[in-house]
Amino acid sequence: MATAAPARRRSPARKPRTAPKASLAPAVAEEPPPEPSRKLSVLAILHGYPGPGGHNAGAERTAEAVLRWLAARGHRCRVLTYRGSPTAGSVEVLIGTSRRDEIEFARSADVLVTHLDRTHEVLFLGRRLRKPVISLVHNDRQLAATGVWGRDGLVVFNSEWIARAVGWSGPSVVLRPIVDPAAYEVAAENKRRRLALTLFNLMESKGAPLFYALARRMPERYFLGVRGSYGAQIVPSPLPAAVEILENLDDVRPVYERTRVLLMPSAYESFGRVAVEAGASGIPTIAHPTPGLREALGPAGIFVDRSDPEAWVATIRVLDDEKAYAAASRLARARAVDLWEASRPELLAFERAMIGVAR
Repeated sequence: MATAAPARRRSPARKPRTAPKASLAPAVAEEPPPEPSRKLSVLAILHGYPGPGGHNAGAERTAEAVLRWLAARGHRCRVLTYRGSPTAGSVEVLIGTSRRDEIEFARSADVLVTHLDRTHEVLFLGRRLRKPVISLVHNDRQLAATGVWGRDGLVVFNSEWIARAVGWSGPSVVLRPIVDPAAYEVAAENKRRRLALTLFNLMESKGAPLFYALARRMPERYFLGVRGSYGAQIVPSPLPAAVEILENLDDVRPVYERTRVLLMPSAYESFGRVAVEAGASGIPTIAHPTPGLREALGPAGIFVDRSDPEAWVATIRVLDDEKAYAAASRLARARAVDLWEASRPELLAFERAMIGVAR
């Protein structure tokens, strides 16, 4: 059965509730934030980084956004990675450096930043050089799997539910993925192109089997699948006639120009950044009710269990009604704006905590 956000159930035939009458006009300009008490040299050692030919996934885009914000605040930010595009902008990105290079760069840094695949070795490097490590956490098993200690530095959770589930006793903050609506909003003249029911990352755990099942049940529709930058991608042969597959993209805005509804039947999402990106252009998301997607989508979520394809078909058809779609679109846009406005205090709290652990 389809469910309404967050904990109430509803019939698939019920229309999404009307959006609140809150204005989406920009808020009154706030006072500029105070200058940081100290400007740091920040070295991020990552397995991949976004860009042409890079690792264009949610965790990496979040790391990129955090580093760009720190650079704009006057901190010196550099990235050492195996996969990405070398740049010398506000964040300097170096590709394929040796272990010796990493040690030399780390010696001159105030803090080290890492996540996921590189966490264990960066923790070892930080302990060896007595450098605090900022661990960006994207799931509730990451800390235990990588051996982070409470005295290693700062843990940065990407959602409130992950922070609650882990119950970390050391220094930590919550910093949800930073999505500036202006960076993802589709130009008004391109919104007429929106026809697709879109899935990003064609893995089983992201819901690829359901995606193809829906395409077979709804051959009159247009389904758009975008290959992910990690995981085994499922692309059946022959491909259902209603499906088009795109390669992994650095710039996802052309996908949102073509998307009417985003599909997220994921078995697990720690947050759900792509749903917020889509919401910036007023694109509603139908999602499996994971804790992360409930937190990301809030009142804009339209939730359906991933094991019930007929409920997904029914819910998609509900959004054929233009009034229902307009209401869902307004809620999606409002949620993206609310999260963007909430990111400012979260970023400042993160910066203070990072300065606090720097030696």
